[in-house]
Amino acid sequence: MSRLRVGVVGCGGVATVYHLPVLKRMKDIQVTGVVDADGAWVREISKQFGVLFCSSNHADLFGRVDAVLVATPNSTHSRIATDFLEQGIHVLCEKPLAVSCTEAEGMIASANKSGARLMAAQSRRFASNILLSHQMIASGYFGAIRRLSASLGGDYRSWKARTDYRSRKELAGGGVLMDNGIHLIDLAIWFLGSAPNLIEISRLEHSLGWGMEDHAELDLRFGDASASVMCSYTRGLSAALRIDAERGWLRADLNDSGDLEFYLPGSRLCRNDGVQRAVFPNGGQHGYSGIWSHFCHALRSGEPFGVTPDQVIAALRTVEFCYATGVAPLGAEREREQQ
Repeated sequence: MSRLRVGVVGCGGVATVYHLPVLKRMKDIQVTGVVDADGAWVREISKQFGVLFCSSNHADLFGRVDAVLVATPNSTHSRIATDFLEQGIHVLCEKPLAVSCTEAEGMIASANKSGARLMAAQSRRFASNILLSHQMIASGYFGAIRRLSASLGGDYRSWKARTDYRSRKELAGGGVLMDNGIHLIDLAIWFLGSAPNLIEISRLEHSLGWGMEDHAELDLRFGDASASVMCSYTRGLSAALRIDAERGWLRADLNDSGDLEFYLPGSRLCRNDGVQRAVFPNGGQHGYSGIWSHFCHALRSGEPFGVTPDQVIAALRTVEFCYATGVAPLGAEREREQQ
């Protein structure tokens, strides 16, 4: 089959550090154009990655591409992605898919109308250790999940961002929950198989003066199972997913190290008792490599995407609830309210 012609719209840190290097290594993809609002910068990127066409206007990619990555500031995702979908061009859109459920639902409707396909780039799902974790849980080896916990956090200034859009509410659409938290909420929904039926805010902090939360802690209920989510721009947190289930537990790194440990006594998965460690050749598949392989395979085969519209809406609805609810009481004051 011919190579898939792909364009990249938005050449910030996530595109240049992660997506473009992956795309240039893929033999079944040809990067035919890059777009960024900064004309001088996009010309530099086109030379760096050997892409012949560049522009500061995303509409200039119409007719040149079969699919695009939209990696622009969050509040622009809906408009730009919809423009491509209406042209019959498939879209892989960086998370969050949109800054509201209303916008996301509009994007999904545009895809359904045009026949072009749309997927949110929830890349954390597609690393080898996370995929294997989900496979083992879904296969029933561990029994029912009792508790899931996930965290991501560090100093915001350490991220190799080209612009400061995350500190501007009109561009970011929200704080750390919209940025890192959406990954963790998505993982909880994916592993537990449904939207949460109860959302409790443990903490929302606004210490950076952006008018948006920069540290967040949530407790979610999924029937008999629970999930805790912690994300931060101001505190160093372990990038880890842990699942405690009926018959054992597993812990996976969320930063593409490939680390996966699990304890499953008496199972045929384990040669010996004790904690087991999965080892992947060359560290396993990186999340960004995984998501592009999955996206392209689904386009060519017609198979459904692993990230479904209902999961995307459920995660955004969780974030919207938190923003509408605000900061929950803490400590003794909270305990008094619950009495």
